[in-house]
Amino acid sequence: MAHLHTSLVLLCFFSSVWPDVMFHFTHLGTKCEEDCKLVGYEYKCKSTDKDGIVQSMYCSAETEKDYWGRECNKCEKGKEGYYYCKTGLFSWGYCGLVTERNIYYGSKTGAMCYDNCYRRDQDYYWCDTAEGKDYCSPYENIDYRKKHCREDSPCGKQGQNYNWCYLKEGDWGHCGPVEPKMFLHRSKKDHFCIDECRYHESGDYYWCHTDKGWGYCSPDVDVTYKDKPCRSGHSCGLHGESYNWCWTSGSDYDYCGPVESGECTYVTYQNRNRGDLKDRKLICAQVNRTNTIITTFNVEPSPNDITDGSQWKREAEILIRRWDNAYLVDKAHSNLIYSNNLRIDMKGIIKRNNQSYYDLQIHVKLGPGRSPTVSQIIVHPGIPDRYMRRAFLESFRHRARVFVDL
Repeated sequence: MAHLHTSLVLLCFFSSVWPDVMFHFTHLGTKCEEDCKLVGYEYKCKSTDKDGIVQSMYCSAETEKDYWGRECNKCEKGKEGYYYCKTGLFSWGYCGLVTERNIYYGSKTGAMCYDNCYRRDQDYYWCDTAEGKDYCSPYENIDYRKKHCREDSPCGKQGQNYNWCYLKEGDWGHCGPVEPKMFLHRSKKDHFCIDECRYHESGDYYWCHTDKGWGYCSPDVDVTYKDKPCRSGHSCGLHGESYNWCWTSGSDYDYCGPVESGECTYVTYQNRNRGDLKDRKLICAQVNRTNTIITTFNVEPSPNDITDGSQWKREAEILIRRWDNAYLVDKAHSNLIYSNNLRIDMKGIIKRNNQSYYDLQIHVKLGPGRSPTVSQIIVHPGIPDRYMRRAFLESFRHRARVFVDL
């Protein structure tokens, strides 16, 4: 797998009662840096072009509409380099891609929604999950009927086997967790993933659900849908075709899916030796109305201490997805959560920079005295669950020890 020297910046904004839940892209494929809004008769937004110049560009306020708000069929990138769609038999218009900012989870199952959380024809919100239909919440700490949870009762299990909260207006309601997408994954066919880009074990490839069904995707920047590195100097993209691809060698190519900035932004450059992983960093800035919390991930290669766990790739992803900070304890403890072949252990509290940190490791269960480590994270208290999950994945994929600091 390609190793990148990476910086990542994550920004969260809370600016209104009902925040915008969509990301908008321009007709040139760049992300809007402000709302896509009507200017005269055209929808436009400010965006930075490939030369680093901020300018006003065309965008679509909704999916399957062009920059004038006209209905159209498929917004796709033409060979001229811009996105367009047909609005009639002999007419067309510029358009921009639109995708959800969040990932939604079911209330009863806790499973990830693989389509969007919509009201549809009912007076409540629901979605499809791998475990069946389930209630969901359109925004964080809102119940499935769009009623506000009490501030002292955030959406969660709270002692039950489903997610719920007490409501400000009285009574209680089902709700589903809502998480911002850390990254926006696109499929081979250039559709945005609705859920996560996950590993398919029997097919040995990565895939996700899209609004067109499902498609191949890439788990990281500039790797193929089989997690093989793109050739240096040739990023994953359409390159004049109707599908995303990249050269993997001098004469071979394969399919891939671009990874866009979502709540998180990758800033990457190639190492001189693509086989080396040096100082991969992720910097996360969580912004709310009162303060900004900076979280830094330092990724240190540790191939001698962390075993190649690729044969348990799918099992590890599923185990990590189950992680919840409710499993944390303050002393050494094995089997915080486990699967058939893997377990997450709390190795103990260690001192770093004169502060206490959790030492959490994923081990393979091979028998007494034979439990190799396939992931290790050293984490400051107070790190959100999803940052913990991300740290486990970074460690597992890169055979690196990950330090997470506030």
